[in-house]
Amino acid sequence: MRLHRLALTAFGPFADTAEVDFDEVGRDGLFLLWGPTGAGKTTLLDAVVYALYGTVPGARGEEKRLRSDHAGAATRTEVRCELTLGAERLRLVRSPEQQRPKRRGTGWTTEQASLTVQRWDGATWTPVSTRIDEGSEHLRRRMGLSAEQFCQVVLLPQGDFARFLRAEPEDRARLLRTLFDVGRFAQAEEWLAAERAAARERLQIATGRIGQLLARVAQTADADIPESLAPELVGAAPGARVSEWVDAVRATARERVARAGAVAQERGGDVARIGAELAAATALAERHERRARAQRDLRRLLDAGPGLEPLRAERDRGRRAEPLRDVLEAAQTAVREADTSERALDSARERWTAVGGGRPAGAAVARELREDVSAARTLLPEVDRLAALRGQLAGLDGRVERLRTAIDEQRADAAAWPGR
Repeated sequence: MRLHRLALTAFGPFADTAEVDFDEVGRDGLFLLWGPTGAGKTTLLDAVVYALYGTVPGARGEEKRLRSDHAGAATRTEVRCELTLGAERLRLVRSPEQQRPKRRGTGWTTEQASLTVQRWDGATWTPVSTRIDEGSEHLRRRMGLSAEQFCQVVLLPQGDFARFLRAEPEDRARLLRTLFDVGRFAQAEEWLAAERAAARERLQIATGRIGQLLARVAQTADADIPESLAPELVGAAPGARVSEWVDAVRATARERVARAGAVAQERGGDVARIGAELAAATALAERHERRARAQRDLRRLLDAGPGLEPLRAERDRGRRAEPLRDVLEAAQTAVREADTSERALDSARERWTAVGGGRPAGAAVARELREDVSAARTLLPEVDRLAALRGQLAGLDGRVERLRTAIDEQRADAAAWPGR
């Protein structure tokens, strides 16, 4: 921000218009604002703040008395300020709420506060805003500071710099972050904090894994973990070396394995010898068991000997009857065939009785019967024809009966004709 011109009218102790050309007084780059107490030095600074923010710093802004007590009733309180913000040269005209005489009649009327913002386009002043809220927002975006921050950092009037130094660190940090671009440092701080948290988390995970591994090593090796290598103290003590304890446990385990191997080898020979003895004893025990089973079977058979005598006698009779098996089977077959022939003979006799006509059976009678059967077979067509003729005769009889009925009816009709 760079000030160019400031004009005050009926503002503070200045009853008339007072102007300051900052381009003129500051062409050497530095100027001193000097004067006795009450000369209006602070008022000039208040006018700059009022033109930008519509308020004045300190307790003077709380009283809301900006109009000069020495100004005439017709003089309007107003502050004009030309300044450059960024790439824009602006002219601000701001006036507070004030009382003025009525233009018609007697009495006073209230004139509302106003703000006009204009931009220099290189040839003339063009309006930016004539509304207080819109113009104040435009200035706030260009300044990037609130009124309090502007007074603390840029203006610093009446010992406010000491108050800024005594402010809380959070307030100073918030203000300095607003004034200076500390984004890279904030990002670096956030990155370092995130890395610290991630490293702490990785350390906790690694510590937990080391604790688990130490517990497994101690359980496997049947050893106690030193207090200096407790899970929550791993790496805390300068002399606490996990690898040294693990190497010692590994060496002890190797010695125990070597001793156990020697003992196992020695025990292996004993096992082989005992195994051979066990195999021989097992074979001997099996032979004794087989002999005991054979003796038990022999005693059982000897005890069952008297009860086998009937079976032996039956067996001897069967052996003696063995040669007669074929004869008996042939006789049984002949009996079955004789029964079948007898049943066939009875059936033939029944059929002969039906066709023989009481004559004895013989070849001549059989031949005669066969001839009669042949002659009967030749008459079978005539039988069929006779049946057909009988059917036709029945049909003709029915027709004759119908014709007789019709003749009777016609005779009755003919007898009626003479009367008709």
